[in-house]
Amino acid sequence: MAELPSVVRWKREATWRGLQATAMTGASVAMWAWWGWLPGVGGLVFAGWLTYRWFMWRAKHGLRF
Repeated sequence: MAELPSVVRWKREATWRGLQATAMTGASVAMWAWWGWLPGVGGLVFAGWLTYRWFMWRAKHGLRF
């Protein structure tokens, strides 16, 4: 069964949001290692917020994992 165009777009958006959250987590770990714990914690807080937005996007649109 073919998916609706909107579902394909939602999946693409969810993938993009997930990649952003993953990249921010990696950048935060790098900041922690190179510059210290304070910028790393700030980055991890932002990465957590991005992850929350990604999860809620998937839940709102009924996308499974």
